[in-house]
Parts: sequence; C-alpha cells; structure tokens
Amino acid sequence: MDREAKRALAFGTHPDDIEIGCGGTVALLAQRGFDITHVILTSGEAGSDRIPRGDGPPSGAGGPRGREGPRRSRRGVPALP
Repeated sequence: MDREAKRALAFGTHPDDIEIGCGGTVALLAQRGFDITHVILTSGEAGSDRIPRGDGPPSGAGGPRGREGPRRSRRGVPALP
C-alpha cells in the first residue's frame, strides 16, 4: 500500500493567479493523483478589467533616470528593423 502523501497547496494573491501562474503544474500534479488545495488571498472585488488609457507610461515608469539615462541607452537593445 502506498502511504506517500500526495498533496499540493497552491497560493494565489488574486482570483485566477494560480491558473495563470502555475496552472500547467497544478494540472500535471492532479493527473499524477495529487490532492490539490487552492488558497486565494483576496476576493478580487476591488479589481478592474479596464485598461487605463493615457499618453504614455505611468509617472516614474521607464525612461532615463538623470545622468544614468544616456549610459543605459548606449548599452540597450539594438533597434529592430
């Protein structure tokens, strides 16, 4: 008789984080006979499925940072055709 415990515990911060982040692994474990328990830490009620529209990235996101900017841009990824 196999007495090895086959259990897995998956944590997600938001609804569907587990499915998106590690759904393939969870499915594989389930196929192999593991008892899977999901723990979701928030209800998702405060979330939104709307994408904010604006003229560019949020303040502070991307772009050169002071004197570091020019040095970083020289080491950057080459332009694509």
